[in-house]
Amino acid sequence: MKLELDRISKQYGNKIALDGISLELQEGIYGLLGANGAGKTTLMRIICGILNPTAGEVKLNGTNNIEMGEDYRDILGYLPQDFGYYPSFKAKEFMLYMASLKGLESNYAKMRTEELLQIVGLSEVANKKVGTFSGGMKQRLGIAQAVLNDPKVLILDEPTAGLDPKERIHFRKLISSFAEDKIIILSTHIVSDVEQIADQILILKKGNLLTQGTVMELTDRVRGKVWECVIDNSELEQFSNKYSIVNQHIQNNQMIIRVVGDDEPDIKNKKVVAPTLEDLYMYYFHENEGRM
Repeated sequence: MKLELDRISKQYGNKIALDGISLELQEGIYGLLGANGAGKTTLMRIICGILNPTAGEVKLNGTNNIEMGEDYRDILGYLPQDFGYYPSFKAKEFMLYMASLKGLESNYAKMRTEELLQIVGLSEVANKKVGTFSGGMKQRLGIAQAVLNDPKVLILDEPTAGLDPKERIHFRKLISSFAEDKIIILSTHIVSDVEQIADQILILKKGNLLTQGTVMELTDRVRGKVWECVIDNSELEQFSNKYSIVNQHIQNNQMIIRVVGDDEPDIKNKKVVAPTLEDLYMYYFHENEGRM
């Protein structure tokens, strides 16, 4: 299976949200990284057929997704960032309702609902109202409804926003368990959500695709450009204005900072350290728009 984005552009008046993005995706997990406003949600909605591009097209195995119509929607699963959960519905009722909207046969819908609620760890609360659920439980229900029809293309837009670290880890494991024989696109600005599970990373900035590759391929691009430095507290503001600081902490009454950039820090007490995906992210998004 192959999903192609062929020179996708989207313009709202004079604002260019996406600028000629071309991609070829096959089975695997793709982490779409970018600061808020980079165009991630617009791209997700175009892939899902909710928005039409100003130019370009989305093709599945060579066929335009709009022309495929219902056949395309049948292979698609989508968890939008602002998904509505109908708080008065019980979890099981909600799943069956979503199954009916997807046109699933009644007996299959019941079987699939029970199976998925078990997989996402919500069987014991299947008859509880969704409005009583925690954020993590709602997101697990969201991923369950997104895969009701066993989609071949699964789109997840900021699925871990608002979740605590433990819930995010659980959610990443859940996504990995659904990954076989699927194209999964996970859009986020939280680097750790994709670093461990994505086969490929796509970095979007101001509507442009900056780069793509595996975590190792991308982090190699900033190898030798990441330093750990020891400075006085009084020097922090000066360093913040001059360098991109990824992290900082105090240890033994000294300020330890992690810096990424093309210019080597002008300080004696420093050492080169192995780069991470977060370092790469800050390398590209060191401006205000990239602050997390």
